[in-house]
This record gives sequence, C-alpha cells and structure tokens, in this order.
Amino acid sequence: MNKEVVLGIRPEDMIRTAEKVETGLTLSMGVAESIVYTSVGDQSLTARIAGDETLMPKSEIHLQFILKKAHLFDKETEERFH
Repeated sequence: MNKEVVLGIRPEDMIRTAEKVETGLTLSMGVAESIVYTSVGDQSLTARIAGDETLMPKSEIHLQFILKKAHLFDKETEERFH
C-alpha cells in the first residue's frame, strides 16, 4: 500500500502499561479523570483508562493500543480499509 492512512482507535481500546511498548506511545498527559486528553504531534488523542488510578496533569504515562480493535482510514477519502 502506497497511501497515507489515518489510524482510528477508540479511547477504551488503549491501555496503560508500566513500560513503553512497541505498539503504543509514551506521552505527557493532559487533564485526568478516567479520560486522558493529550496530543501527538498535531493530532489530538483521547484515551480512557481505569478510573481507580491517581494521575497528575503533565505526568508521563505509557499507553498500548489494542491493535485488533484499530481501524485504518484513507487520509484523502476518509473511507475505512477493510
């Protein structure tokens, strides 16, 4: 495939991990409830994590994507690849 794609993954399909993993990101989080709001480059990112965790704004966390639940979209047409 020689096209730019967009990764679509629901907030609940990311999990917090203790360490950095290949299928995820390390990021500085924004506001914490059980929803984490942040950005990766110029893209916003929302993740839902366990509500029993104590998180502080600007603290660094690791997230792993549950890739079997991810979707890829054509960047130009916004159509989902099957």
